[in-house]
Amino acid sequence: MATKISRFAFIAFALALICTTLGLSFLIYLFEYAYGNADGIWRDRNIIQATYKLLLAEALVILIVAGLFYTRKTVSYILFLTLFTLLLIFGLEKASLLIVNLQSKQAVKTNIISVERQDHELSVEPDSILGVKARRNASILWLPRNKNTRFDSVKINIDSLSRRITPASSDTFPDKYALFLGCSYTFGDGVSDDQTMPYYFQQNSPAFKAYNLGYLAYSPLHALARLQHESLERQVTEQDGVAIFTLINDHIDRVIPATRWIALTKGKLPYLNTETMQTEGLFADRRRVYTDMILGSETSGIKQLFKLGYPKYHTEKHYQLVIDILKKTEEEYIKRFKKNRFYVVIFPGNPLPVEMKKLLQDSKIKYFDYSGLTSTDDKMLPFDNAHPAPVLYKMVAKKLSEDLALIGGINN
Repeated sequence: MATKISRFAFIAFALALICTTLGLSFLIYLFEYAYGNADGIWRDRNIIQATYKLLLAEALVILIVAGLFYTRKTVSYILFLTLFTLLLIFGLEKASLLIVNLQSKQAVKTNIISVERQDHELSVEPDSILGVKARRNASILWLPRNKNTRFDSVKINIDSLSRRITPASSDTFPDKYALFLGCSYTFGDGVSDDQTMPYYFQQNSPAFKAYNLGYLAYSPLHALARLQHESLERQVTEQDGVAIFTLINDHIDRVIPATRWIALTKGKLPYLNTETMQTEGLFADRRRVYTDMILGSETSGIKQLFKLGYPKYHTEKHYQLVIDILKKTEEEYIKRFKKNRFYVVIFPGNPLPVEMKKLLQDSKIKYFDYSGLTSTDDKMLPFDNAHPAPVLYKMVAKKLSEDLALIGGINN
């Protein structure tokens, strides 16, 4: 009957194994030094690094065996359960990855046209407060295309203050400003300078000079951060005007921030101190461990298979956070511009949840609900069905000009 070797014999075996590894590695190192390039590399492997990794593996195995067979039973049981749990998780992870890969291969191909977004790569630069911003003084001519289709060229021009340039007619002399804040729907992702919502608004309301401060992946947090840190009031020459924030439903996840949004942005988004309602640097820097955990789990098969993430659904707390940020943005605008003309535009196709709509009404923030203005299905970009085509921007801008005129918000 087989019996467990003595503790002394086990220790001797462990020491012999480690010494043998060191001895063989030393001999290989000498051989490589004498007959090789004398660089410590043998068969494309760094001898010292390989030895270090092997010794770590041996030490781990020795510790596990010692814990299982040469310690008290309680310790052995705990170690056994720990190892069993880790092996079970490892097995589930591998099985989940296999299922995810099979599902991907069996998925029906969609008709969405795939286009390499060079405009995104060329128009961005890092920022210590916003995470990213429009690349200063950029002038981009992008030709969207795929293997079979070419689309209209897209012209993007950005000024020295990271604002997208809104072309103006030489025969107009605006004396008011229209400050547009928001995400890619404000910036005009995938459209030219003369096809954005700020541009069409300026065309409909020539008394206004439109300033486009939107950018890709922005949220109410970015609007608040720009007002708190960039002295926007000094960048505008006109003395009177309005501020417009374009709201879409995805902004809820962006301000929480949801785990999917942290993964997408690598945590490069403004961090909000909810006690003071001040933006303080980047989320990735203020919540470094949490961000690293989210990013590290992105390739997990279990996460992908079961679609794990936070939050699973939105609550009134999340809605209130969005409204609080918008309210603080309004307050910052009033404080800096001395004007009480801050408006939220709810974009077509983005009806707010009933609870959130009620919170917005209770906040006394002025808003225009264009969520039901028109169907958006046939008014999105042909190469990007997540972003509007010029025709939709034109409709929203026209309606906004008309509504502001009706309430005395502007004078054409």
